[in-house]
Amino acid sequence: MPQAEADSGVPRKTGTTTKRSFLRALCQAHSQTYSHPEAALTAWRELQVYCRQACIATNMFRLSPHDFRRLLLAASISLMLISLGGLLWLNLRLTGKSFFGTNPLPVFTQLPDFSLIERSGQNLRLADLRGKVWIADFIFTRCPGPCPRMSSRMAFLQSNLRDDGLRLISISVDPEFDTQEVLTKYATQYQAEEGRWFFLTGDKTAIHHLAKSGFRVGGVDDVTLHTTRFVLVDRRGRVRGYYSSSDEDDLRKLRDDTRALLREAET
Repeated sequence: MPQAEADSGVPRKTGTTTKRSFLRALCQAHSQTYSHPEAALTAWRELQVYCRQACIATNMFRLSPHDFRRLLLAASISLMLISLGGLLWLNLRLTGKSFFGTNPLPVFTQLPDFSLIERSGQNLRLADLRGKVWIADFIFTRCPGPCPRMSSRMAFLQSNLRDDGLRLISISVDPEFDTQEVLTKYATQYQAEEGRWFFLTGDKTAIHHLAKSGFRVGGVDDVTLHTTRFVLVDRRGRVRGYYSSSDEDDLRKLRDDTRALLREAET
């Protein structure tokens, strides 16, 4: 019998089988931390690669018990890190968070198709805004209260969010008075850029239905009671957020959320 086998009292083949069995059991134990079978399979394959490389690099069959324990410790730590990564991924999926600690924006509703008249005389439909992120508000030019403030905020957003993928939409809730000519004059006061900031008018019933059933911000039968919130819409025509036009924190969040949507790839 070879000296190495005589010293150990255990045939080398048996010792090798025991080591491999222990590694397999170790992997299986760690794989229990996964909730998805594919993750456990991936961990097992990674361990196989790791052990194969270790055997080649260190001639594992001739390792001393001390060195072998160190190898097992390294393998155990590697699997523990993989397990923690899997648990982190699962937790983020369940809580709806991203790896950057921010929550994805909710989807409140899908807007129905609409057709309104822009101050330029062009019809604007939902399909025309496909592929664009946009911010909408409801105003009327004779408004003595919040509308001037809202339009000033919109003008700030126009200058602050310089992105070709963004559009601003102001919809009149007083279309009988707010004709194309009136809206054009109003837009000039706020230096609205054609092609970026649109002012829409049209049929009062259609606008009322769009506000109430589409944007879900209440009706516009009484123009003095129209919503003063900004509405954020994504590239697919889905409402992703509502923001108070008089709250600085909300406006800051609107800018951040808009940038987040602009970074999203179109799906």
